[in-house]
Amino acid sequence: MASASLSSDRPGGRGLVMVDLPNQQEAPPLSEDEKRADKKAAKKRKKLEKSLETRVLDPWERYRALTDLLDRYMECAELQDRKTRFGLIILGTLNAVNVLVLMRPEVFQSGIDRSWLWTYAGSYLALSLYVFIEAIDELKPRLQSLLQRAHGMESSGTESAGLCFMRDVAAQSVDEYNERWRQARFDQLNRELVQQSQQMSLVNLAKFAALNRLYKGLLVLIFLTAGLFAMIAYQALRG
Repeated sequence: MASASLSSDRPGGRGLVMVDLPNQQEAPPLSEDEKRADKKAAKKRKKLEKSLETRVLDPWERYRALTDLLDRYMECAELQDRKTRFGLIILGTLNAVNVLVLMRPEVFQSGIDRSWLWTYAGSYLALSLYVFIEAIDELKPRLQSLLQRAHGMESSGTESAGLCFMRDVAAQSVDEYNERWRQARFDQLNRELVQQSQQMSLVNLAKFAALNRLYKGLLVLIFLTAGLFAMIAYQALRG
C-alpha cells in the first residue's frame, strides 16, 4: 500500500492527514498475437453487424438504395413508353385494315345495311381517337414535379440543399452550386432523393393508368374489326 499526506490550512485543523491509496499497476502490453486476435474479433463483429437484416441503414447505404430505386422508376417509365409506342403501331395497323376494307365498293354492295356500316365507322373512329388520346396522355412529359424546388425540408428540420431539383440547380451560379456540394450533408441529399423517388412513383402510376386504358381500347377495336370481318364473311356466304 502507498501512503500520501495532505495538509490542512484551516484554523484548528489537525495538520497532516495520512491517506492510504492502493497501488495503481499498469496493464501489461498486449503481445502481437493478442493484437491480431483483437483486430480479427473486431472485424468479425463488424461483419456480423452488417449482415443483420434488422439493423438501420447507414447514410451511404440509404444513398445507394435511393439512387437504385430512382433508376428503377426511370426504367419503368421508359418501359411503359415503349409499350405505348407498340400500342400505337397496333392502332395504326387496325386503322389501315379498316380503311382498306371500308373503302372497297363490294363491301357496300354485299347486302350489309349501310346505316350499320356508318354506325360502325363512327364508333370505330371515336374509339380510335380515344385510344390515341390515351397514348398522348401516357407519353406526355410528366416532369413538372421534378422541375420544382425541393419542398418540405424545413418541416423536418433539414435545410434545403438545392442539390438535385432542376429549378434549384438552375437558380444558382456555378460557384454557388459547387459550394453547395462542398458543404452538402448526407441527410440533405438523401431527403431530396426521397422526394424525387416519391414523385417518380406518382408519375409511373399515372402513366400505367393511361397505358392500361390504351390497351383496353385497343382490345375493343380488335373485337369491332373482328365483328366487321364476321359480318362481311356472313354476307358473302349468304350470297
